[in-house]
Amino acid sequence: MGDIGDMGDAAGTVTVRLLGPVHVRRGGAEVDLGGPKQLAVLSVLALAGGRPCSATELATAVWGHDVPPSAPGTLRAYVSRMRSRLPDGIVDRSAAGWRLAVRREDVDALRFQDLVAAADQAEPAERRALLEEALALWSGPPLGGLDSVPGAAAHREHLVELRAAAAERLLALRLAAGERREVVREASVLAAELPYREGPVTLLATALARSGRHADALAAVSRLRDRLADDLGLDPSPTLEDLHRRLLLHDPTLLGDGGPGDDGQTRRSLPLPLTSFVGRDSDLRAVEDALTISRLVTLVGPGGAGKTRLAVEALRRHDQAGTDGPWVVELGYVAEPGQVIEAVAQTLGVTSTGRVDAAAIAEAVSGRPLLILLDTCEHLVDEVATLVTRLLGACGGMQVLATSREVLGVPGERVLAVEPLPTGRPGAPGDAELLFAERAASVVPGFTLDATTAPAVHRLVRALDGIPLAVELAAARLAVMGLDDLLAMLDDRFAVLEGGVRTAPPHQRTLEATVAWSYDLLDDEERALFRTASAFAGPFTLAALRGLADEHARRSVVGLLASLTAKSMVQVDRAADARESRTYRLLETMRVFGRGRTDTSTAADLADTHLRWFASDAEAAFTALRGPGARECLTHLDLARPDMRAALRHALDRGDRTAALRLVGGLATWWFHRGHLREGLRWVAAATGLPGTADPAVEARAALGAAQLSYGTGDATSLEPSFLAGLERAATQDEDPSVAAVAACYAGYFQATFGQLGAAQAFFV
Repeated sequence: MGDIGDMGDAAGTVTVRLLGPVHVRRGGAEVDLGGPKQLAVLSVLALAGGRPCSATELATAVWGHDVPPSAPGTLRAYVSRMRSRLPDGIVDRSAAGWRLAVRREDVDALRFQDLVAAADQAEPAERRALLEEALALWSGPPLGGLDSVPGAAAHREHLVELRAAAAERLLALRLAAGERREVVREASVLAAELPYREGPVTLLATALARSGRHADALAAVSRLRDRLADDLGLDPSPTLEDLHRRLLLHDPTLLGDGGPGDDGQTRRSLPLPLTSFVGRDSDLRAVEDALTISRLVTLVGPGGAGKTRLAVEALRRHDQAGTDGPWVVELGYVAEPGQVIEAVAQTLGVTSTGRVDAAAIAEAVSGRPLLILLDTCEHLVDEVATLVTRLLGACGGMQVLATSREVLGVPGERVLAVEPLPTGRPGAPGDAELLFAERAASVVPGFTLDATTAPAVHRLVRALDGIPLAVELAAARLAVMGLDDLLAMLDDRFAVLEGGVRTAPPHQRTLEATVAWSYDLLDDEERALFRTASAFAGPFTLAALRGLADEHARRSVVGLLASLTAKSMVQVDRAADARESRTYRLLETMRVFGRGRTDTSTAADLADTHLRWFASDAEAAFTALRGPGARECLTHLDLARPDMRAALRHALDRGDRTAALRLVGGLATWWFHRGHLREGLRWVAAATGLPGTADPAVEARAALGAAQLSYGTGDATSLEPSFLAGLERAATQDEDPSVAAVAACYAGYFQATFGQLGAAQAFFV
């Protein structure tokens, strides 16, 4: 027989596909060679590459080590069928065994091996193309359809090993070319397919580290170390141990920091993170998306929300190919507006014989594809906005990411709101709980979220609004107190959550300093409205805020509120429909701070005004809940529930029977519809127990409300006679005929329930 490459035209008409489901084609048409065992024989002959295969080798490929006595005859039958379906001369036999005479390029597995071997000898420029061509031959797990054939497993494992080695070599070339994001994605898939192989994890961790995701890189290596130890009882290789050490040290030879980047340009390293980055996956994607379409992106949020950390992490993960930067300008330490230009110029290395101005910076960096992070802009927002406008207008290649508690107001600015971390629910921790656990473990080794700690952590982070700074400060306090102690002392949160990072700017070291920094940037009118807003117990409407503030505000409440929301002091809840009214709210930390900055006399006046407003609001609800706008009114009262409760408590504390009865009379129908019957009855009992007498119409509405709630509970027969007497008075009063009519119905019903049928009938005449 001649060499396999010289088999003639007949051999060229047969192709064998093994890198996926096993297929044999003759002239492009599928050839049916039988079931899995017959295909296993064909696969072994094809993989032999023209080498004769003995009967023993073929039998092992079909039956493994448990070859039956009938194997020789069965193999002859398989080969006979193969010969009958394939061209003459494709399958022949010699003294050494059977042989499949097809060209190597017509067997995808052999073609794959030849391309990989060629890549070993090729120049670097050609090596990647050869490996990509080789891997493109794969369409799925090799020897597909032969899972039931015992002897095929060894051949399948060998092919998988070859593919993994080739894929790792290609990923290494792509990583060297700076394609970090693509390598992260593809190495993650390969690592999941081959969970005990070190190569994919090594590439994944390196790509993650070069993307600035050090915590994720270390986690990937740690997970592999754990799998090797727990599942296989193996120690990691010296190579993997060395990678772990270099990741811990932020080895510049691994990360590529401080020297030429993938595009040959010199880059300034971002600050190395000293703690892990937790959560915010959607925020990171939002920043990445914004940076791809906008030249100015501003991250806006309340103090302590983590804007700086998010910005730095986003820039670490951002594809910066061809970009000079990112350059970090820390403005938190800049005290005077005139120093902003100097800080930017110094960071960018711009010098001048005279005073540096915006024009000098623009001239020095013109033509450079710059990426700049301007961090902490809120106290210098006017000058920052002016400088950014001039630089972006003069430097076409410049891009700016800014962090601020207030928008810059520059044309083309894309604003991304940075909210506090979301909290979870029992059994499903959110990012806030995970951050607390992560930081707590550094001061209490072994701390975890379990059945004992999770409920308390959940309550704690919710009380702290999920503000990352507050959560981290609370976790640090575990060094000296327990979780229950922390929860009990949150009323004095600003005293408890002290002792922040010494190297942070002063306004970021404690929770109180962070809020005070924002508060001190407000003008007097803004501060007054902020203190007024802190009088609310929950979300509030513009109308409610005006009801409390209009009497004293010298400027438009709408304008002041807009300023407070823009400066992240007040949160705005966006409605799904742009036509709907907005609602506003203060984070609990902001509310506590605002009340702490309100003097006693003003606080008392605000509480009284708050009571009058919500008593009137409840009174209006009495009518609205019986009309076409009932559904909207129910939703409004759901929102106002915390403030209705606060108003009721204040009315009871003052002994104000009229205000208390106005509230319970108006809210009774809402309590009834929402199923808060027992709560409503408790408030009614407390209000009607106050001394004095209110206006008859007010008394009547409260009595009617008590009847409605009692009816809902089914407890009317156990009520005291005073209840029925009040209801009868409501039915006979003349001030509000609509109340009298409904009260008469209830009075008649309850009289009948009490067995007083004659008296009941009188109410229905």
